[in-house]
Amino acid sequence: MSTLTRADGLWFEDGNLILQAEQTLFRIYRGLLCARSSVFGDMFAFPPPAEGNMMFDGCPIVQTYDSAQDMGFFLRAVLDSDFFEAPPSQTTMPILEGVLRLSTKYDVRYLRQRAMSHLLTTYPTTLAGWKARDAARTIPSVENTPFVVLNLAREFDMPWLVPSVAYCISSHDINKTLDGAPWAGKTQAQGEGVVKLGWADIKMCVKGRNNILVRQNAMALSFAKGSRRAPNRAAAVSPAPSTTTSCPAPDQCAFMRFRCAEILSRWGTAGFLDFFDEQQEAFAPGFCEGCLEAFRGTCERASEEMWEALPGMFGLEEWEELERVRGFA
Repeated sequence: MSTLTRADGLWFEDGNLILQAEQTLFRIYRGLLCARSSVFGDMFAFPPPAEGNMMFDGCPIVQTYDSAQDMGFFLRAVLDSDFFEAPPSQTTMPILEGVLRLSTKYDVRYLRQRAMSHLLTTYPTTLAGWKARDAARTIPSVENTPFVVLNLAREFDMPWLVPSVAYCISSHDINKTLDGAPWAGKTQAQGEGVVKLGWADIKMCVKGRNNILVRQNAMALSFAKGSRRAPNRAAAVSPAPSTTTSCPAPDQCAFMRFRCAEILSRWGTAGFLDFFDEQQEAFAPGFCEGCLEAFRGTCERASEEMWEALPGMFGLEEWEELERVRGFA
């Protein structure tokens, strides 16, 4: 016991079970743990091994092969109802990962469901969820989080997260996909340093990124065609098909559509789903009110089409099938 440490806040003097994870001891309540976890319930339903467990102060010591950090987060979630609540309560990636890993391993389904719900606030399966994610997200926006989440989605069989996560990865520098992404967080799977994807996911992300860029460039071309040409402000042109028939400044509005095409075509990363919302300060003042609304409608329809096509661009099942799988998780 001299080389072991009692877990701060998870050592109850009246507890009747001690779990050891690495060099940390957690003295808790066997009955409560068994009531939450079918795996622990089944484990303690059998007689102890012939050689018996190590004992301390009348409590058996059961050694686990989990990290002390994961075990601490998991047991706090089990014992303290306020520690890991469902959205909209906030959490962190290390807490989420620890709870997800051990709730899956020890079959604590309500905690696994909570962890998956937190991930969905940032990596949703609907376009409406995507548009609302900045306000709805319950995981802090830490640089390169999508790379960590993609590995979690693979480790814990959550394919419905992959399209939106892979889209986020496609909005990053491609070198992060190929060589690894810096990660300042402290998670059990990745540690500190660099998050690396598996080879299959690297190929998926590279191919999907290319498909997204092809679609974005096609949209840019449609913007440019809609404006007919990059008009000279001194020259009058007929209203482009994408402008409103009552446009008071057809030349200016056509010019702005051409500028939008230029902006979009210069990107080497994914970004069209948020193009109108994130770029409108740059172009909105140049549109008349009617043409701005028309352009908004064009972008919304194109975003809906891209979202529906997103799983296929990464070689995945359609959204309907992914949602069906999620329903059985």
